[in-house]
Amino acid sequence: MTVNLDIATLVSAVMWPVVICVLLLISRKHLPDLLNVLLKRVKRIDFAGVSLELSETKAFTPTLSVSQLDLINMMEIMQKSSEAIDIRDLLLSEGSADYTVIHLGSGKNWLTSRLFIMSIMFAHQKNMKAFVFLESNNDNRKRYAGWAKPATIRFALAKRYPWFEAAFAEAYCAVVKKHGRLQLVTSNRGELGNGEPFVSVLRDFLNEVQINDIKQIELDARSEWISLTSANRTYEHAEWINGVLLEELLEEDLHVSVIQSTKVKEIKLDNAQFQRILDSPEEFIAITSFNGKFKGLLERNAVLEQAVRQVTHSPE
Repeated sequence: MTVNLDIATLVSAVMWPVVICVLLLISRKHLPDLLNVLLKRVKRIDFAGVSLELSETKAFTPTLSVSQLDLINMMEIMQKSSEAIDIRDLLLSEGSADYTVIHLGSGKNWLTSRLFIMSIMFAHQKNMKAFVFLESNNDNRKRYAGWAKPATIRFALAKRYPWFEAAFAEAYCAVVKKHGRLQLVTSNRGELGNGEPFVSVLRDFLNEVQINDIKQIELDARSEWISLTSANRTYEHAEWINGVLLEELLEEDLHVSVIQSTKVKEIKLDNAQFQRILDSPEEFIAITSFNGKFKGLLERNAVLEQAVRQVTHSPE
């Protein structure tokens, strides 16, 4: 009996999966661009039915909202304020998270000044890569409004409110001078030791943007100041932020692409959903329920890698 081996076919069958895996490892950062090029050269690739088991990115939700407006006084009497202790513990705690959730509510939860300073502190001390914004309406208390990078948020706010950047510079310089020649920055991402210096930066920043006497404010500028206490004793040079103002400030840097699903841990993609992930230029994409409620944030490259692996290993 004669057996004819098609060496080329055999090598192709054995090597193709290996080549795919090697390409995935080498081209991980460039996977979306690679897929875009490949898909332009073929008529159709069917990703329908690909089922992804997803591990969510790590998140936490700060509570720096209405109940903590008068932060300076709270930090002065730290032992009597659980809210201020929460802020301190957050900055001093070890570990990091991929993103933080900012619940804007109906527009009276966050001041632009607080968002500005948090975008700096969270990025440097907690290694935050994204801020996820939620807002409330009559039907949905946690409606997804979009996500943005901390640096983008900082400079978008600095454009509109230039005194924020000046206040931060004063606060940071004060900490630098206090440390003198001692080491202050302790990592390449800008951590300040155990976080204690950022507690001082926060306190000094707030001192720079607050006043206690309304007579110090020009009459035509008083609308730019927010009263923090019922007794009208403390005013902050800031503005309440809602979804409309957020879109106005961030423009195209507010990323709103979503995948709708009732599940977060496992998603069965159709072609349209896969294309949406592929078309998204940024690092993350949000999962929402069908009524827009935020469910989680996914790392885009991890999703694409898993989808390609499933397709290339699926039986023909």
